[in-house]
Amino acid sequence: MGDADTYGVSLERDVMAAARECGTRLVPGRPLPWLTSRGHLEPRVQRDAPGDVIDLLDDIHRMLGGNRAALAHRHADDVRPDLIVADTGQLLEVDELQHFTAARRQTLACYPAKLSFGFSIDDYRALIDTWLAKAHAVFTRRWSPDFDFCGGRRAHRAYQDAVKDLLAPVFTGLPVLRVPVPDRDVDATRRLLMPPVPTLLAS
Repeated sequence: MGDADTYGVSLERDVMAAARECGTRLVPGRPLPWLTSRGHLEPRVQRDAPGDVIDLLDDIHRMLGGNRAALAHRHADDVRPDLIVADTGQLLEVDELQHFTAARRQTLACYPAKLSFGFSIDDYRALIDTWLAKAHAVFTRRWSPDFDFCGGRRAHRAYQDAVKDLLAPVFTGLPVLRVPVPDRDVDATRRLLMPPVPTLLAS
C-alpha cells in the first residue's frame, strides 16, 4: 500500500470514529456490482440506469478529455466507495485535497438543477476556489488509461466522482454523502455526521 493509500485509509478511520461519536455508524466501503473502473460503460449500468443519466456521464467523460474506446476496454476492476452508512446503505465519500480541482468544478456545472445531492454544490464550488492551486499540485503528471494525458489522473478522479454522484441514487435509492476534508480537519465536519444522516440533502 502506497503513502497516498495509507493517508486515505487513515482519514477514513478518523471519519468513522467521529461519526461514531456523533451517533452514526459507518462501515468500510465494499465492492458494488454497478461501480467499476468502466464507469457508465459497465454493462449493468448500461442495462439498468436511465438513458439520460448514461448520456450525461458520457458527455462528462468526453468533456474532461476521456477516450471512450479506452474506457470500454478497461478491465472491470471494483471501485470501492470510501464508507457506507450501516443502517441505510448510503454511500459516504471522504473527499481529500485532490477532489477540489478545475475538472471537478466542470462536472458539478453539468449536474441537473432538478436533482438533490448529499452535499452542497455551492459549498463545493467555494472549496474548489480555496484549494484549487494546492489540489492541482497533486498527481500533476499522472494519467489514467482513458485519460491519457498529463493531469489525466485529476480528470479521472472527477469523472469517477460524477459516476458515484449520478448512479448511486439509481442503484441505492439514496444520494452520495460527501465529507470535505481538504485540510484533514475531521472535527469541522461533525455536523455532517450527525443522524439522521440521510436527511442531509442539499441542491
